[in-house]
Amino acid sequence: MISDQIKTGVDRAPHRSLLYALGLTEEEMARPLIAVVSAKSDIIPGHIHLDKIAEAVKAGIYAAGGTPVVVPAIGVCDGIVMGHKGMHYSLASRELIADSVETLLTAHCFDGAVLIPNCDKIVPGMLMGAIRVNIPALVCSGGPMLAGHVNGKKTSLSQMFEAVGAYQAGKLDDAGLRKCEQSSCPSCGSCSGMFTANSMNCLCEALGMALPGNGTILAVDPKRQDLYRLAAKRIVQMAKKGGPKPRDLVTLRDLAKFPFMKKTDLRDEYPYGLTAAPLRDINRFHCSSGTTGKPICIPQTKGDLEVWTDATARCFAMYGITADDIVQVSYGYGLFTGGLGFHDGAQHLGATVLPTSTGNTEKHIRLCYMP
Repeated sequence: MISDQIKTGVDRAPHRSLLYALGLTEEEMARPLIAVVSAKSDIIPGHIHLDKIAEAVKAGIYAAGGTPVVVPAIGVCDGIVMGHKGMHYSLASRELIADSVETLLTAHCFDGAVLIPNCDKIVPGMLMGAIRVNIPALVCSGGPMLAGHVNGKKTSLSQMFEAVGAYQAGKLDDAGLRKCEQSSCPSCGSCSGMFTANSMNCLCEALGMALPGNGTILAVDPKRQDLYRLAAKRIVQMAKKGGPKPRDLVTLRDLAKFPFMKKTDLRDEYPYGLTAAPLRDINRFHCSSGTTGKPICIPQTKGDLEVWTDATARCFAMYGITADDIVQVSYGYGLFTGGLGFHDGAQHLGATVLPTSTGNTEKHIRLCYMP
């Protein structure tokens, strides 16, 4: 087991003494050590109940022959941070979550992990972290919120924004606005609607990283208890067998089969969501960060890099672009720039190719992911 690195041998006696300090017994140390990564938070409606899920998963892991250990993850509520400087922290939080999951799982030599997120940036952040570490892992989210009801019609957070517009247009009074805001989000859970949270929770099922029902059983539905028990049992089985691991399930070759873009505008020209277009075309795409396009996450394994290179090479061929035309790579949102070559830059997550200094605007490109 991976956890033997902190549990087995004379030289690990100090490590075991600290595990005893946690209250673990010798028998519990001999079992697979399973991280229960909980993003429980009292400020996110989709996360306020995750502590109860963590407890249910813990009980299931213990019953299945594993030793559960709860570890934390942060989260930002995209709905609450909208319209003020808090929104600048939303996307960045995804990277913090991925880094923290990677740190906790790797540093403590866990044999497996159950990831308990629910909302927009937390689900992909945990997923990214698990794929980096590549130990057996399952996503077990909190489930979607109930739909609201106002004047006999189903509502959600989306209708709340519409209500604000109606109020400003004089079509809704104070009482009507108050009724909407008190009735549109009636329970815990990820905001009702196919937004990032519910879409990602469903996608986790499609990728094999979550059990059926993860993205569709309502947060308040008792059936989710069965899901938690099954996930707990399954992760212990996976940990004992050593797999399957995230990279067995989520590969770039598999992702290349997904229809990332709608066949509209320029998107049908760029296969696999990897784009290489002249600056004059890329500028037609809007990004809320103020840049053109959005950075694409590129797996760092050698095999995945070869697939990535093959896919992008076909895109480059459309415009006669070669690796020699790409001389700068920026990371994230341009916090710093390095003079790395094409293949070096491609090995880093979030690599974005900047315009070159050749003076030929037809070859000024940026690699983007088209949502």
